[in-house]
Amino acid sequence: MSFIVAFPFKPKSADELKQFLFKNLSTLQDEGGYEVSVEEISNELYNHIKNQNPNNQELVNKQLEGWLIVPYDDNQQKYDYKTALDQETVSPEEAHNIYDELEKPGKFIYVFIFDSSESVHQALVVNSVFKELEHRLVVNY
Repeated sequence: MSFIVAFPFKPKSADELKQFLFKNLSTLQDEGGYEVSVEEISNELYNHIKNQNPNNQELVNKQLEGWLIVPYDDNQQKYDYKTALDQETVSPEEAHNIYDELEKPGKFIYVFIFDSSESVHQALVVNSVFKELEHRLVVNY
């Protein structure tokens, strides 16, 4: 799975990400109840960021095309996998449109690719870490 996330700034460190995303939290739980430190999550996210140029449309499109997007249900406060399974996969034109929706002045788009069994990935999904940011959760496996 991958996340495509538009940040309102270009993160300069894992600590800056930790402060922005997690405020005063010290841990999050994954699907199995295992606690993952927000420091570990922030370091993992920053490792993705520091190796990318933001707003890379080719990378974003590659993550979207032919895959499913999992919508976030604000009422349920979680991702709606059932609705995702009822959708068509993303076409190249739709991928381009999604990129255009995310790319706004002052936004920095990054792609985070995870194995769905990783605790960091599970903690991000279960805790809806990116719910306040423009983002897409993509099922691409």
